[in-house]
Amino acid sequence: MLEPETKQTLQDICKGKVEIDVSMAEYCSLKAGGRAAVLAFPPGREELEALITFLRGKRIPYLPFGRGTNLLVREGGYPGVLVSLVEGFQKIESGRDEGEKLLRIRAEGGAPLARVVELAAQEGGAGLAALVGIPGSVGGAIRMNAGPAGSKGQIGGSVKTVLILESSGRAASRDREELKFGYRESALKDREFVLEAVLELAPGKPEKIRKEMEALREKKKSTQPWDLPSAGSIFKNPDRNKAGQMIEEAGLKGVRIRGAQVSSVHANFIVNVGGATAKDILSLIGMIRDRVKEKFGVQLELELKVIGED
Repeated sequence: MLEPETKQTLQDICKGKVEIDVSMAEYCSLKAGGRAAVLAFPPGREELEALITFLRGKRIPYLPFGRGTNLLVREGGYPGVLVSLVEGFQKIESGRDEGEKLLRIRAEGGAPLARVVELAAQEGGAGLAALVGIPGSVGGAIRMNAGPAGSKGQIGGSVKTVLILESSGRAASRDREELKFGYRESALKDREFVLEAVLELAPGKPEKIRKEMEALREKKKSTQPWDLPSAGSIFKNPDRNKAGQMIEEAGLKGVRIRGAQVSSVHANFIVNVGGATAKDILSLIGMIRDRVKEKFGVQLELELKVIGED
């Protein structure tokens, strides 16, 4: 655990909100999970860089933390510092160069993805409609290349450049090719921060984009659990298969371990029906993996990010 004087130093350096020994269940969409020694919200780049320099110098573990929509902290908690950009890095702006049709959106890493999707529709920028209804931050969306699998709707296809704060403390710009976007992955390393991203969008008619977004939103509402805490899809889809369908065919739809349940709406979602712990959720994940491996010979890979100690 961190020493009291270290925690005070962190507060002095961060200059933003710093929470000590905080339950991550309060910050994660699953409403479950262990505690973090520190959760810090630096208000700007200068404070972020100073904070990371201090943590590296003291060999204190740290990780970026977005809006907690794809994260579970184990019961033993995270012994280091989770660093969030969601309070200090929220700027979004858009524009077109004179004579150009392409819409460019510049968004900081802590900005809500939903605001970017909405701005794109408003300004007539096509390519992000498939991201409607996906929670989380711009940085998190880029890190995991958010969007429907196997389609052009993944955010990586619209990225022009991303400004990264590397684990060395150096800021560097990377283009789409360098980020090597794939299905639910990018070349971003665990301790790298997305400071800002520039998205480049083809021209589209706002009314057409909004119509597409509304149709997708209604489809998601009818096929995904929206009324209970979850973290979205728990597993990546294996090649030529859908994880949800395999889980359902393994007879697990609706199966429950205490407060954690395989959703009766979509089997690739685990929902918190009340009082679920990280242990409950991980036990259910283990059961799902075992049953699917037994029935199909496939080892499901987690889309959910799990951190912390047992």
